[in-house]
Amino acid sequence: MATATFGRTRRPATGRWVADQEPDTQPPLDHRGWWTAALILCVALQVGVTIALPDQTWSMGVGLGFLCCLCAVLTIVTTPRPADFPGAWRWRVVTLGFVFWGVGWWAATITPALIGRELAFLNFGSIPRQVFFLIVLLPSGEEDQGWALRVLDVSQTLLMGASLTLLARPITVTAPLTAGVVAYLYSANVLLALLAITSFLTQRGRIRQLIFVLSVTLCTYAVTTIIAVWVFNRYGIDRNSPIWAFGDAAFIVYASLLIWTDKSPRSSRPVTWLRTSRHVSPLMVTAVLLLMALQISHRGSLWGALIGIGGLLIYAVRTTLLNDRYLAERDRLIALEAKRAHALIDIVHEIRSPLGSVVLNASLLARAGELPQPQRNWVDQIHTGGTRVTTLLNDILDLERLDAGLVDADLTECNPRTIAVDALAVVEGQARTFGVTLMPPHDSDQRVIADRGKLERVMVNLATNAIRFTPTGGCVIITIDSIDAVRTAITVTDTGSGISAAGQAVLFERFSHVGTPVNGIRGSGLGLSICRGLMTAMNGTLTIDSEPSRGTRAVVILPSATEPRRI
Repeated sequence: MATATFGRTRRPATGRWVADQEPDTQPPLDHRGWWTAALILCVALQVGVTIALPDQTWSMGVGLGFLCCLCAVLTIVTTPRPADFPGAWRWRVVTLGFVFWGVGWWAATITPALIGRELAFLNFGSIPRQVFFLIVLLPSGEEDQGWALRVLDVSQTLLMGASLTLLARPITVTAPLTAGVVAYLYSANVLLALLAITSFLTQRGRIRQLIFVLSVTLCTYAVTTIIAVWVFNRYGIDRNSPIWAFGDAAFIVYASLLIWTDKSPRSSRPVTWLRTSRHVSPLMVTAVLLLMALQISHRGSLWGALIGIGGLLIYAVRTTLLNDRYLAERDRLIALEAKRAHALIDIVHEIRSPLGSVVLNASLLARAGELPQPQRNWVDQIHTGGTRVTTLLNDILDLERLDAGLVDADLTECNPRTIAVDALAVVEGQARTFGVTLMPPHDSDQRVIADRGKLERVMVNLATNAIRFTPTGGCVIITIDSIDAVRTAITVTDTGSGISAAGQAVLFERFSHVGTPVNGIRGSGLGLSICRGLMTAMNGTLTIDSEPSRGTRAVVILPSATEPRRI
């Protein structure tokens, strides 16, 4: 028996989660009011301290550090339970990212007050934090892709972190950052936001909920940092001014979403395609990595070439692993389907043999003429029901043979008019019973390449369907026309009730019923599927055109028998 947790099924035999049953929702967070109050208090204290103690140049940075720690605590609280939930590691990495972010704020703001000067290398504290978030936004959307793909994803993420470091690195570690380097560091925030959006579109389930919150946060942070650089350069506002409190927006958004959001937005149909395309996110990461490698190479560094080659190799290996995995899964499913088909054929044969004996004995009893009523009615019902079941089993066998490619067509030159006349002779009694007129094709010298027996079966099925859906007084007409020098069309037209547009959409699906026949009983819904398969085996086609209350037109197109030209 499988055990279920958080709406997902776990198989004891393999210990693996069934990913398609993962929910998009989580239990509501306890004490939401208290968490909201803590968030408001944290922001109020930060702004209040900055206003009250304007000489304290570290108040805003320390306040942002506390906000980061609050976000880390909220991430821990909202991490899915149990601990072995397959996506829980993403929540833990986000927690580490916010902790590192907070510590970085504290170190960068408190150090000048302690030693009297800024340490330039602390400005690079944002790079490890970006690497943490890049790891969370790994392209591996599925949680069962294994360690190999995850190692490749982490390696590509580390390459990106190394690229950020090389591009932001000044001439000496202790030199101040140039305006260009600062601008690039902020553009890295834009990169993170774009990757977060891409990851959100390609993820699913509970993981998508976390990525949604993180993507909104990173987008907000990218906007606020760009605005901060512009405001500082244009107006030269003091670093300790309360106006910089708008930089709290990203952390406020993150905390608020975790507190008040229980599920991620539903996907639209265009997003579903992105979700199924597992190469979108890795391709984007690789493209960005190559752009960064080119920029490093323009600075005359050999590391740019090495990073670019490494990124391409990782993407190539990752794509090869995915393709090999999907091909192996396809081969497994094909073998499983073949095994299922053979098992079904064996079962049908096992059922058909004793059922044939029942039908035969019922037929012999009906012919004896010595059975009183109601025993005779019972025997007739056994015979009729057994015959219908036998016909259905034969149809199932034919479909399985067609699917397995075991039906060989004995293609010869034959006269389609003769075949059509023979088919009408088979259904003539049924047409007479229901008052439907049959009109055979006119004399024609057309010749086609087909299997006579299979073509006659197709014609009998089409004529039977036409009779069943044609009311008394109607007619069924068969015509034979030459389309061109290499194709001949055999058309079966009736004056029946017709088929709706919705019915035509599922006409050739198995066990589909597009209406209630006016004559006789409803069929099994397999006849047209078999007919189309037989026509495919004979290198022909079968199409049906119909309008409600105006009849139906079935067209069989076969290769014409043409004499080879002599030169």
